[in-house]
Amino acid sequence: MDDALIISRGLARRYNVGKTVVAALSGIDLAIPRGEFAALVGPSGSGKSTLLNLIGGLDRPSGGEICVDGLSLGSATEPQLVRHRRARVGFIFQSFNLLPTLTALENVESPMVLAEVSRSERLARAAGLLESVGLAQRISHKPNELSGGEKQRVAIARALANRPSLLLADEPTGNLDSKTGSAVLDLLCNLVRQNGLTLVMVTHDPEVASRADRIFHLRDGSVQHVDNRRKPEAPA
Repeated sequence: MDDALIISRGLARRYNVGKTVVAALSGIDLAIPRGEFAALVGPSGSGKSTLLNLIGGLDRPSGGEICVDGLSLGSATEPQLVRHRRARVGFIFQSFNLLPTLTALENVESPMVLAEVSRSERLARAAGLLESVGLAQRISHKPNELSGGEKQRVAIARALANRPSLLLADEPTGNLDSKTGSAVLDLLCNLVRQNGLTLVMVTHDPEVASRADRIFHLRDGSVQHVDNRRKPEAPA
């Protein structure tokens, strides 16, 4: 697939638990094109979060290969992985992972500090991102002053702070009620389309997965089948 941002071949991840070797992933082959929303679905223990962590450079494979935007993450140096996580990838978590002592603005600003963006640009970009997720009036509020939906909106804004090409989301609507979760998903899908991003999302929710362009069904560490839901573009 020539336009693939993410490619894996024979990807494996094994863990030693005492004297037992546990295979979390076994021979994963997949390709995710740029600009697509891909959903990873399957029962608990199927390897969804392990695969997401490997794509994000948070873990290394035990075998096979995974490349993101031409970078082989298995053989990458640690500085290359740091740059991958900092500049190429935005992470969104089920539990929000906001820093409780920081305001919404400061939480969104925090990844840019690590990227050594100037303070004036950090503040301007963070304020603009919070406005884009509908929180312009909440920038000075801390997480304990925000609703669950507002916290996830801050987390989405933070994930976009360093202008990544790839968003990785692990059950981003899992801690939200259905109405709030639907609104957050709408926002996320719109932002992805507007910015031309690739989104890979772990979800147990079939309604969330139905919004994806491509659904990878995992079981026992393997891809069982793939649903390609993207409609072909009409000829010009």
